[in-house]
Amino acid sequence: MLLPENLTTLQDILKYHVVPAKVLSTDLTLNQHATTLEGSDVTVTSLDPVKINESEVIQADVMASNGVIHVISSVLMPPVIDEEPTMGPTAMEESDSAGRAGLAVAAAAAIAYVL
Repeated sequence: MLLPENLTTLQDILKYHVVPAKVLSTDLTLNQHATTLEGSDVTVTSLDPVKINESEVIQADVMASNGVIHVISSVLMPPVIDEEPTMGPTAMEESDSAGRAGLAVAAAAAIAYVL
């Protein structure tokens, strides 16, 4: 995934983790949709426990200087990725779900910081 030919796909995955709004866990409603920077919607599929698509929110409302972060249990994938990425070794392949969630949060936070 980290190969140059996968850059657009990786950017889309990272952008799919960012909603350009301040949304706290107390603002959520069941089946609520939010449009991501990637352009597709994510959906609140459960409130107890809170789930975004199929990923569980494991830590909510982490306040940052540029927004709010919700730590999730897995990487969210955009509904449509036009091309299959060129496979190569990735850090995600060798990490557990908590590591993937941490990578997703760090990437999302980095994108939000750039905005």
